[in-house]
Order: sequence, then structure tokens, then C-alpha cells
Amino acid sequence: MIAKERAAGDFLERLEQDQKRKALMRPRYEPSEVYECTFSPQINQKSKQLTERGFEAIGEKMRRESRMERLKQEQELRDSQDCYFSPKQFARDVGVESKLGVLRDPETLMERIKKEREDKIERVKQEAARQEKSLEHNLTFSPHINETPEFIHKMALAMRALREAANQGMPPKPPQPSYGQTSANSYARIYTSPSAKSYTSQNTSIRGNFSK
Repeated sequence: MIAKERAAGDFLERLEQDQKRKALMRPRYEPSEVYECTFSPQINQKSKQLTERGFEAIGEKMRRESRMERLKQEQELRDSQDCYFSPKQFARDVGVESKLGVLRDPETLMERIKKEREDKIERVKQEAARQEKSLEHNLTFSPHINETPEFIHKMALAMRALREAANQGMPPKPPQPSYGQTSANSYARIYTSPSAKSYTSQNTSIRGNFSK
């Protein structure tokens, strides 16, 4: 900024000296040279005023810019004096390292990466379980399921007894009737089954042989 101001001042000084030199040289050349110059251009009054003010306008503009720059620097200096905070800077942050500690222990880097991945998977599973539990808690629908009738349950037991007896070659054991209910049809179905008839005929032939 100082160099710029000095350059502006030097220019103005040179401009002023040049104007003075031209003013001193003009009367000396007028009697001999200007007398022979017969051409006289037609210049209106407004153009003449612009020509005369050309150098003055340039100088005024440079002085104005120099003054504005100086005022700007003074304002910045005043603003900097009002700032008391000065951050403490370090060439290198001490104690700051990566999450995996690559510089601290590079030999176990792969193990730490594996553990970090497993921990992340575990966190994802826990979050999924939590969301599933929350979803189940919001489900209020509960279907009504009818219980199996008692006679169907007894029929299933009788059929299973028949299958077991047929597989083992033994007569089926008749189901025990429940109190207050008749089971004549159950007995009839059991003793008229093919396995029961076969077992009865075999016992009859065996008793006949012993009687002889």
C-alpha cells in the first residue's frame, strides 16, 4: 500500500513538473516556430475545457483513490485493535489419531477392522430386534381359535391305537368309555376291523389244536 501511494505521489510530481516545463518552453518557441504555423484548428469551447481539465481530472482521481485507500487502512487498523482474541495454533495436533489407531499399532490393524465390523453388525441386529419388538407391541389383533371337540379327540386316539396294533400284530385295546356316554359304536368299529378279525381267527385255530 505504501509503495502504491509513493508511486501515485511521484506521478503527480512528474506531471506538475512537466506542465511547468511546457509553460516555460512555450514562449521561447512561439516567435520562431509558431509564427510559421498557419493552421489553426477549430475547437469549440466545451472541447477546449475538456482538454484543459484532462490532466487535472486524472490527478484528482488518483488523489481521491489514494485518500480512500488510506482511510480503508486506518479503519482496518482500528478494527484489529478492538479484537483481543488470538487463537493458539499448533504445528501438529498432539494426541489426535484415527479411530482404528493405525499409527499407534499397525500390526493389529486387520483385527481391529474385523472387530469394528462385528460390533457394527451386532448393533444392526439389536436395532432390528428392537424395531421388531416395537412392531409386535403395536399389533393388537388376536384371532379366536376354537378348541377341538372331545369326540374328535377320542376318534384320533382310537385310530392311533388301531395303527399301533396293526403294526405290532396285537389285538387293539378297546377305548375306555367316558362316564355318562355310550361307546357301542366305538366297540363295533374296533372289533369289526380287519386286524381284529385276523387276530380272532388265529386264536380260534390255536385253541382247536390244543383241544385235539
